Amino acid sequence: MRTENLIALPGIADFSGINADCDVRIYQYRSLNAIYEKKDNQSSALLKQQISDKSTLYSSVQELEAKSAKSILKHHDKYISNLSKLLLLNQKLYT
Repeated sequence: MRTENLIALPGIADFSGINADCDVRIYQYRSLNAIYEKKDNQSSALLKQQISDKSTLYSSVQELEAKSAKSILKHHDKYISNLSKLLLLNQKLYT
């Protein structure tokens, strides 16, 4: 269902730019999924280490969260930039 919502093209009357729009959305979905999978795998590895000091474990998890958040913001900025380029292109085509 999440993928269907991602690909859904709300209110697009002209379908000439659909492939580019879908490519941008799919790239964003895959990039975010890779970031989350990496974070989850690293978190699982930390938990398997059975670190006895909870503050060390907590700080390690916080560090993973911070790295993930930084990567997410980087990909989000690229996503917004790509969508903006598509919007500008479409505006030029129809004005």
